Parts: sequence; structure tokens; C-alpha cells
Amino acid sequence: MSAAAKALIKKQLLQTLNSFSRKNRKTGKKLSIAGVIGIYLLIIVSFGSMFFTYSMIVCEGLHNAGLDWMYFALFGIFGGLFSVVGSAFMTYSALYNAKDNELLLSMPLSPSLILFSRMIGCYFMAFTFCMPVLLPSLIVYIAHGYATAPVIIFSLLNLFFLPLISLAISCVLGWLIALIAPRVKNKSIVTLVVSLAFIAGYYAFVIRLPHMLEDFVVNAEGFSKKIKYLAIPFYLMGKGLAGDTPSFLLYSLIAVLLFGIVYYVLSRSFIKLTTSSAPSVKVEYSGGQVKSESLKSSLLKREFMKFKSSATYMLNTAMGSFFMLVGGVAILIKGSDIKEYFINIAEDIFSDSSLIVLMSVGITWIIVSYNFITAASVSLEGKSIWIIQSLPVKPSDALNAKLILHIVITGIPALILYVCSAIAFSADIRLLLGIPAVILWVIFNAVLGLILNLKNPNLDYIDETAAIKNNWSVLILMFGGTAVVVGLGLLYVLVSKFLSAELYIIAVSVLVLAAVLTLFKWLYTRGAVIFSYLN
Repeated sequence: MSAAAKALIKKQLLQTLNSFSRKNRKTGKKLSIAGVIGIYLLIIVSFGSMFFTYSMIVCEGLHNAGLDWMYFALFGIFGGLFSVVGSAFMTYSALYNAKDNELLLSMPLSPSLILFSRMIGCYFMAFTFCMPVLLPSLIVYIAHGYATAPVIIFSLLNLFFLPLISLAISCVLGWLIALIAPRVKNKSIVTLVVSLAFIAGYYAFVIRLPHMLEDFVVNAEGFSKKIKYLAIPFYLMGKGLAGDTPSFLLYSLIAVLLFGIVYYVLSRSFIKLTTSSAPSVKVEYSGGQVKSESLKSSLLKREFMKFKSSATYMLNTAMGSFFMLVGGVAILIKGSDIKEYFINIAEDIFSDSSLIVLMSVGITWIIVSYNFITAASVSLEGKSIWIIQSLPVKPSDALNAKLILHIVITGIPALILYVCSAIAFSADIRLLLGIPAVILWVIFNAVLGLILNLKNPNLDYIDETAAIKNNWSVLILMFGGTAVVVGLGLLYVLVSKFLSAELYIIAVSVLVLAAVLTLFKWLYTRGAVIFSYLN
């Protein structure tokens, strides 16, 4: 391997590692290796617990039917699908839309080498998404006492081979996007609609998965024939992981060849796709007199335009709004069924309107915490942050525009979800008590996310995905928000004998208001100064 190749691959590996342990700009310290591993394991365990449950459903039944290979093939298919869905969205931006592509192409480096170095980061993502599916299925198989030495060895090796297949598929999807993107006028909107449809289909699949698994066990013979003829690589994988050495070797060869073919084809068109742009169109102004806007309106419009123009920004920071809108409509339609299902578990809750309000607030708070717009908004200024800093605007006005963007995009869906859930579960006029609590929580998340991003922004990112996803502010908001809601729920259980639900909602709202005012004071003083000197 040449020195240039080693340097480029080393750069990509360091970039991937640094995205998880980036230095704090204030202290100069990096997150420790133990911290990185801890967060990584937390993510794997969070997703892996679901597939552990699914493995328990089918393992014994398929083994008793003599279809051990089908057990491994089934979770191989799930792992591949989960990996493609999880990593496909970053493949296009990482391979073809990275900010330093043209810089690297201007150097004496072959396009195939640049592409290979980019694929290293994508392979890491594919590996990360495959592991929470494959490892639980192996653990369950071992726990039942069915595993032999070849099964364990081949299953561990498959952790590295299956990501090659899912990466190849993700790269093909990214390649298709790169072909189409320059010819599409409203790329971000089209990408957003297609991605949301894809995500909705994926979640519908996940919801139906337990019933599908039961059908697999009941009709195992019929499904096994379909896998044999329609998914040959996964059939060979299943046979191999069940202990058949020739099948595993053949499957491994197919995985490597598939990746090699995709890599070769993409490397031949890499330069064309990374340097292509949409055909220019001459547009004549046909409007009337241009009206000037106020400074604050212009800043807010700038934030909305930036948000609207980036599908990556919208998809990764505002999915909570999508879930709240869809959830609100679904609860209105299916509210009676949901209420009937849970009433046997917690009848006391559904017989007390104030407890319904408390529950609806909690549900809304959790989903609100899955919007991270402000937690990435400073980072997305990137190296061009000097532009907004050089304008004759107050730092507080620039920060306010980011806050308003988050509050509007999150607040309206949050109120819709809260009101729909409270009405569907038969709350009375007391549902009005929860509205201030929901609004304050939206504002609290917006201000906290902005402060966290100000404290440790990532302004030197290569692509937008890195600025958004490799961001501890996002993790703190997501997991911290859920932890706060759970903690407050447990606290209410302890104080419910002395404090009514109505008073508890008011007390919590007052606490959140105090926190919001404290955060605002810091943001408009110390935070404004920090924003002025970021570079």
C-alpha cells in the first residue's frame, strides 16, 4: 500500500474516531475511550434488546423443526435491512457530497482510493447497525444450548461479512441519488418525502414484525422454500452459520465479490458524480417592487431557508415533529382501541381526567425531546459562521432566530399531539392545564439544545450528517429528556398521596419556567459572547 493510500485511510479513520471523541473547545479535552465505548454499547443495547426478544420468539420453534439455518437467515435478512435503512441516508452525503471531495480530487490521488477511504466510514455505520441484530440472535441460540464451535466462529465472522452486503446495497442507493439529484429542482423536498415514506414503511414493518415471526414459525416450511430460491446469499449464510463450512465459505465469497463489483463500478463514475451540478437556468425577475424586511425577520427567514434546503437537516433533527403529527392523527382514530387495551393495566389512570392530562403531557414531552434543531444549528454554520458574525446584527438576535425555528417546528405538532391524546382518552376541561407545560418544555429543549451546541460546536465537519449525528448535544437531549420524564413520573408516584395531579402539573410547570428563565439569562449574556467569537 502506498504512503498516500495509508495517509488517506488514516485520515478517514481519525475523522471517524474524532467525530465520537471531539475536543471540547473550552477545555481542550476529549471524551475518554471508555466514554466512547460506553455510549457505543448503550446504543447497541438499546436496539439489541428488541431483536433479543424477537429471537426468543422463533429460536426454539425453528430448531425443533430442524430449520436452524432459517433462524440465522431470517435474522441475517433483518440485520441487512436494518443496516441499509440506518446507513443509506448518510451514504450519498458521505461518498458524493463531502465538502473536501474536490480538494482531494485536485491532489495526485486516484478516485478509487478516495472512494475506498470514504467507504470505511460507511462500513463502520453498516457494522454498527448489523451488530444489534446478529449478536442477540447468537446469544439466544447459545443460551438454548444449540450452539457448536463452528456456529459461534462463523457467526462472529459474519459480523464483518454481512455489513459488506448491506454497504454494497447502500452504495447503490447513494449512487442512484447522485445520478438523479443534479436533475431535481427541489432536491431536499423530494428527498424528505421519499425518506419519510421509507421510514413510515420501515416502522410499519417493525410493528408487524412480532406477528410475522409467529407466522414464520407456523409456516416455516413454506417460507424456507421462498428463501432458498429468492434470497440465495442469505440461504447460504443461514446454512453456513448453522455449521455448514462450504456454504459459509461460498457466502463469504459472494459478499466480498458483491462489494468488489459495486466498488469497481462506483469508482469508474466517481469523478463525474462528485463534480456534476444541476444545469443552470436563466431566470428573469417578474415580481413587483421589492419590499424590505426587518432585521429580525430576515434572520428568521435565513434559518427557515437553511432548514428547508437541507433534507439531512430536516430528517435528522425534526423527526419528532413527524411522529407527533402522525401520532396525533392515529390516536384520534384509534384512541378508543388504545384506551381499551391499556385500561386493564392501569384502570385508575383512565378513570381520572387529571391523570389522563398528566399521562398526555408525559407522552408529548418524550417525543418533543426527539427534536434537536437547535442542538445542531450552530454547528451547521460551519466555517462560514464568520458571515453572520460580520453582519451588523446582535448575537442575541441571531440566536433568537434559531430558537424561534425550533419552537415553531416543534411546538405546533406538540400541541396537536397533546390535545389529540387528551381528547381521545376522555380528558375534560382540565386538559388546558397541560398546554403551558407542553409549551414550556418545547422552549426548554430549544434553549438547552442551543446552549449545549454553543458550548461544543462542530464547525469543521466534512458533511452535514457528521455535524448533526456525531453530536453529544443530541444524545443529551434525547436520552436526558426521556430520563427526566421517567424520573418525574416516579416522583409523582411517591407524592401522589399528598399532591393532586393538577397541582403536580402546575408545580412542574413552574420549575420548568424557572429553568427556562435561567437558561435565557445565560444565553443572552455568556452565550452571546461565545457565539461572537466562534471560529
